[in-house]
Amino acid sequence: VSFCNPRHDLEVKMNDSTKPSCSADSSPLSRLVKRCAANLAGDQRARDYLRANGIADEKSLAAFRVGIGDASLFESLDAATRQHLTSVGLLRAKGLSPLARNGVVLPTYDPREPERVIGLIKQSYTQNKHTFITTPRGLACTSEIQHAERVIIADAPLLGLKLAQAGCKSVAVAEVPEVLPPLIDWLAQREVVLASYKPYAV
Repeated sequence: VSFCNPRHDLEVKMNDSTKPSCSADSSPLSRLVKRCAANLAGDQRARDYLRANGIADEKSLAAFRVGIGDASLFESLDAATRQHLTSVGLLRAKGLSPLARNGVVLPTYDPREPERVIGLIKQSYTQNKHTFITTPRGLACTSEIQHAERVIIADAPLLGLKLAQAGCKSVAVAEVPEVLPPLIDWLAQREVVLASYKPYAV
């Protein structure tokens, strides 16, 4: 292991699991991610925020499925969909919706199955704070990471996006260290580079 320190609206309804999907993952969380990604193009505040932080490459944003929240997706959910979103920690009884439009979201994946959404990270506009808004699981990454021989793991979403925009291949974001132990067998087969603004990386 080496270290570095660099400074449309979807027609598919949330409660309709009978329609075919072009993706292998047709879960409610995956459909929510697609809707959020579709929202990004029309959200000027989100795009201004990303540009202000040095991220303007459309290919990188699309590859990481970056999106903007849509709390209206929580309306009129059937019992099964509500149970699924509750099980991943996304639905909350009180407080501001985690999908309020006050930050961009990045889905996370098990890199061995990079098409199945298992979590969501939110990068807030305020003080550039970022955190899981679901149960912490998986890495924010692109689909090509599955067979990569070398992986760069960043500990912040904006850093990961900047590295990908700069041309680095197989970049992933580990929002918290706890997501790495379940991936130890996969990581052990690869060269791993840890990237962080902090003196001590994940």
